[in-house]
Amino acid sequence: MKKLLSLLLSVLIVASVFGIMPVSASAESFKESESNDTPSSANKIPANTLVLGNLSNADDVDYYQVNVSKPAKFQIKDFCSRDGSDYWDISVTDSNSKDVIISRLGGMPRVEKLIIRLKAGTYTVKIKNAKDKISWCSENYGFKVMVTYEDSSYEKEDNDGIDSANPIKVNTKIIGNLHSGYEEDGDTDFYKFTLTKSARVNISTAATSIKENYWSYAIYDIKGERIVFAGFGKTNQKSSACRLSAGTYYIQIYHNYYLCTSSVDYAFKVCVTYEGSGFEKENNNSLKTSTAISTNKKITGNLHVDLDVDFYKFTLKTTSTVKLYGYGGNTQNHWLINIYNSKKVSCAKAYFGKTTQCVKSLTLKAGTYYLKVSRASLHKYTFKEYSFKLFTVKASSGLKVSKASKTSVNIKWSKNSDATKYEVYMAKGKGKFKKIATVKAKKLSFVKKSLAKNTTYSFKVRAVDSNGFAGPFSKTVKYKLK
Repeated sequence: MKKLLSLLLSVLIVASVFGIMPVSASAESFKESESNDTPSSANKIPANTLVLGNLSNADDVDYYQVNVSKPAKFQIKDFCSRDGSDYWDISVTDSNSKDVIISRLGGMPRVEKLIIRLKAGTYTVKIKNAKDKISWCSENYGFKVMVTYEDSSYEKEDNDGIDSANPIKVNTKIIGNLHSGYEEDGDTDFYKFTLTKSARVNISTAATSIKENYWSYAIYDIKGERIVFAGFGKTNQKSSACRLSAGTYYIQIYHNYYLCTSSVDYAFKVCVTYEGSGFEKENNNSLKTSTAISTNKKITGNLHVDLDVDFYKFTLKTTSTVKLYGYGGNTQNHWLINIYNSKKVSCAKAYFGKTTQCVKSLTLKAGTYYLKVSRASLHKYTFKEYSFKLFTVKASSGLKVSKASKTSVNIKWSKNSDATKYEVYMAKGKGKFKKIATVKAKKLSFVKKSLAKNTTYSFKVRAVDSNGFAGPFSKTVKYKLK
């Protein structure tokens, strides 16, 4: 007897675990009320409540209606108890009779069938015999329409166009899903965010259980121009950064190619960093909107669309040597940089990006100058950031030469804030200039000895900065010992 009771208990436990017990009504359940064979006679059911029903024959159809008072997460939970076969077809349609869910019941008891997000409205649930089943199942079916009202970090339908885009906060994780496939009228989700000033923007996305780049995203500006796009879903990833001006932008999430629909949620975050000096400030696509930069400071930016160009401007208070350094680390020189004067006349141009090096050295007079960064080739494009730096050393000034003795002169000059040392040059008569001394920055004079009487000497001096870059020479001063 004990063995028989033990065996029966084991059977009940297994049946419970594998969900093959009959579905029965409870105080918390809703029981089908016939006749509900048409949408107009559908049973009105509460959300989050077990619904029990039965198909009286192979042609019987049951309809139910559930109301969603505001945008919500919507899912069908299967409570059927069968032997692993799907005996019933279930579909959910919106008020326009468009299918939003098509699935089956019975095969996998007590698991969530589909998870989607729907706008407020009335939805119709249809239960019928599985189309590939010759005979119908006489047992009860059971399901729940699970409705969850979520906070602002979740998608809110209807957001299928720019005009109905969900407003989102930057630097906040957003979760949503596409409830229908890639077809022409398939689901697509739009979001919008606002930048209060120019900022660095990239998109961070999370890996999912699908292990494929199931979705794609694109960022559009207010004019509808696409800025960034990429597939996502396979791995945790962060897009290349782009710099955007203050304004409103839109993100579209859509199916990647012809992959089938899925109940898996996507997740993304609009990462925004408001940067200080030393970074590009959009919109800087023209001379008039150039980003003002300081010399001797690294500048970082990027070209965020195919035809994007970036303009910068800098001012020299006095004649200076300018050395343009491009930072490398790329497989090729992706960028071209042009230097223009205030009359828009080109002074120099250079390619950069492959290696860190001085790509151009020139001497410029006092004034305002412009830098234009563009693509090096119309056929090759990268979202990567570029970096460059303008090293400048001012010309030395205030050079004076006076007699120190019968055979020596005292050479003096004004302080140069760029200097870590000075180089003094001299020419005898009509001869060539040669360096005669290197003087520390704190010392602003040098005595040249052993000079001949009645001979004309020419002197000039230049500053050298901490990088070893030399500035332009001072004006030449001639002196003759008598």
